[in-house]
Amino acid sequence: MRSCAAMTLPATTCIFSNILEVWGNPPSVEEVLNGIDTLEEKLAVSRRWPRYNFGWCLQHHTWCPFNKGSQCRVQGPPCPDWSSAGSKAGMAGKDFPTMLASGAKADLTNPGMAVIENVRGLPEHILAESYGSKFAITYTQQCPADVGFEFMSRPRLVIAKDVAWFNNFVLNQKLWYLQLGYEFIFAL
Repeated sequence: MRSCAAMTLPATTCIFSNILEVWGNPPSVEEVLNGIDTLEEKLAVSRRWPRYNFGWCLQHHTWCPFNKGSQCRVQGPPCPDWSSAGSKAGMAGKDFPTMLASGAKADLTNPGMAVIENVRGLPEHILAESYGSKFAITYTQQCPADVGFEFMSRPRLVIAKDVAWFNNFVLNQKLWYLQLGYEFIFAL
């Protein structure tokens, strides 16, 4: 998917390799967070780590800043840990550190709005704790086909600061992206 994105996105667009880079070395971060049992402990440890405002960019083959002044950050932390079709491991799942990292990255870059796409099984308190009090969370259920996922049948949750703004964004951006020949996808 990343190589495909590199062919279709503008050359100025950064494509980062691993969201765990927000804390440094992804394998070490993953090992530490997956070795902790409770959400409270995982949050405490991850909030003590320094956050880095750069990551390896696959598009530019160099270190690029995460924060480029975007007013809307669109994220889709992996859902297998919460999906009825996935591992159902919850916060004990191997992908859970990416949920915490997506919250840390949104906090670091401080966008005017964050849009998070995930499955309905994601508990609200997990999202609220991961993203912190800076974000007022609002839920809306979208049909996947409305946002470019015609091949998916299960409805997804979209979490945003401003649902009316998001619905308008989806309608306008989807049409604009389709006119340019891009597929509207939720990914970093």
